Amino acid sequence: MTAHPPPAPGADPWGGRPDRSGHTGQTPAGTPDESESAVLRNALEPWHLILILAVLVLVFGSKKLPDMARGLGRSMRILKSEAKALKDEQPAEPVRAEQPAGR
Repeated sequence: MTAHPPPAPGADPWGGRPDRSGHTGQTPAGTPDESESAVLRNALEPWHLILILAVLVLVFGSKKLPDMARGLGRSMRILKSEAKALKDEQPAEPVRAEQPAGR
């Protein structure tokens, strides 16, 4: 029986062979594999929101939360109206530069 050299650092120890599920563990660069995309899909579930709300109540107290929500609503309204004003302010037609009379 001959001894095989250990795989190089960073190399796939299985040589790209699929496991029992048929997954080779190799994905194209920059694309998440199946397990990463499943984590991202289930990132925010209803119990997460309940937990976040409970922490907010504990940190800020129940008396401050309505004031904070009111301030956030006002800020969002102001942002929305300013964005609409900027959009309405832009001219409908592009302004053409005047050509010199000599041409």
